[in-house]
Parts: sequence; C-alpha cells; structure tokens
Amino acid sequence: MVFCRLQNEDIDAKPPTTLDEFYTQVMKRKADDHAASHSNEVNQFLHLISSSMFIYCYAIIFNDHVSAMVLGLISLFLRQVFPNFHLMANG
Repeated sequence: MVFCRLQNEDIDAKPPTTLDEFYTQVMKRKADDHAASHSNEVNQFLHLISSSMFIYCYAIIFNDHVSAMVLGLISLFLRQVFPNFHLMANG
C-alpha cells in the first residue's frame, strides 16, 4: 500500500538539495495522496456528502450565516480529517 511505502521513505528521507529534486518529491507525494485517498470508497462517499453540504451552505449563507459556517466546518472535517484517520488506520 502507498502508506507503507511512504512510512519507509520517511525514515530514510533527506531534504532535497535542488529545486528540481524538491519539485519531483512534491509531485510524487501529490500522486501518492491522490491514489490513496480517491481510490477508497469510504473517502469517495464522504467527499460526496461534503460537497453536497457545501452546496447547501452556499444556498443558505445569506439567510443563516451561522448555520452555514457550522455546516461548512463539519463538511471540512468529513472531507479532510476523518478520511486521513480512516486511511491511516487501514493502510
């Protein structure tokens, strides 16, 4: 799995010395993150729920900005925090 490989790479990680090395490492991490998070059905479902909540927040923001803010924060939690814990635990 991607996370096991990343954990092993982090142990032996050395900081990049050139801008090209830095760019290569960033793009590799970006691809790994995309592969790990978007291939998981639970994460895809949470993204769908979160996106739906954001659309609802945009609809109510002018009438009830406090509820829109709270729902937006909950949807951020669903999109960012929970999937990382779920993927790390199962990775």
